[in-house]
Formats: sequence, C-alpha cells, structure tokens
Amino acid sequence: MNVGESVTPTDQVFLILYGTGFRLVTSLDNVSCVIGRVPAQVFYAGAQNGFKGLDQMNVRIPTSLRGRGEVDVTLVVDG
Repeated sequence: MNVGESVTPTDQVFLILYGTGFRLVTSLDNVSCVIGRVPAQVFYAGAQNGFKGLDQMNVRIPTSLRGRGEVDVTLVVDG
C-alpha cells in the first residue's frame, strides 16, 4: 500500500478492503487493523452486498502515515 501526500491535513482517507469470511465477525471490537505499525480504526466489516459471498472492510488510514510510502497492512478478525 502506498500512502500518498496529495490530501489536505483535514482530509480523512479510507482503505476499502475486500475478501471473504469476515462478515461473520461477532463485533467490530473483535477486528483490528494495523497499518505501518500504527493502529487504524475499522468502521465496517461485513457483507459487501453487491456480489454474493464478498465481504468489505472500511478502515481509516491514520494521518501519521502521510508521506510514509509503502507500508504493511495487518488484519485480525475474531482472533
């Protein structure tokens, strides 16, 4: 993932992830995302609703990552 520098200081930037299996999460409290070793807030983890079986996760990218370039993303869902 490459975190760009073309946003203003007040912009919120979100990472939208697609996959399978995390729609069954028991609670958003049981979902964690770390981007570039910085915890990121997960706003949604569930069914995508446009394609059968596809799940979506919406994560706000921390502003402290601006300009960092390529970083790792780590997700943990229900342990």
